[in-house]
Amino acid sequence: MPVGSLEKYVQAELIKTNVLKEGTEEFNQYRDCLLRETERCLFLAISYYRRGFDLMSPAASSWAQVTFYYSGFFAARSILGMFGAWLSNSTSLAVEVSASSPGSQELVVVRKVQSSYKGSHQRFWDVFYATVPPLSPWLDPQLRVVLLPVSGRADWLTISRNEVNYDSFAACQLGADFQNGFMVKKFPSSLPGTLNTQYAVTDGLLSVATKFAKELNLVTDALTTFKPHKSRALKLKRHVFSVRRPNLGQSERWNSLQV
Repeated sequence: MPVGSLEKYVQAELIKTNVLKEGTEEFNQYRDCLLRETERCLFLAISYYRRGFDLMSPAASSWAQVTFYYSGFFAARSILGMFGAWLSNSTSLAVEVSASSPGSQELVVVRKVQSSYKGSHQRFWDVFYATVPPLSPWLDPQLRVVLLPVSGRADWLTISRNEVNYDSFAACQLGADFQNGFMVKKFPSSLPGTLNTQYAVTDGLLSVATKFAKELNLVTDALTTFKPHKSRALKLKRHVFSVRRPNLGQSERWNSLQV
């Protein structure tokens, strides 16, 4: 069974495949590879979410927003993966569900995803928001909002990320707003502007992803490279929630950067 990159597997093995039917070897291989990808995405989503809290300071607030963005991005990818769907990061290739009845499931390999967006991330969110509405009835009302695009725009998250990531003025302005308004006791409502919105979306997407991961019993061998070789929960505890940052003794270097 394929155990490596799903992106590379699809590009190499499904190049001439149009339909994947349940019970076939191709379907089984794709399913196994997709579930591994889904668990990796969930693991990264939780890890980045945790790291975002380490960046809660004025000078790092823009990177906190970027970090929460990628947490939400991977959470969204894991949600799609749990229900059989996948979208390439590098091309307009995708795999979509065409029949979902147990025992006769079918997946369609789409060579050119229909989207008005050209950027890979914008295209992803466009597809995500168009795909997930059927999941809404399975969610509590307060979580359903994360299945809808912010302000009705599928590209809102990507544009907001790009602004604070690449525009130094926007990044420093967010830092100033953070400095002037952030209060730990009023977290997360005291987060400023786009960081506030991004955090809320990410937090909701992670709630959705973890809910379905538990209900669908998402368990693969995708994380065996991380010790201990036991449950995902133990790996998260050791490598995400309990990990201590190393003391690298850089005080002299810090002093040299006092420009």
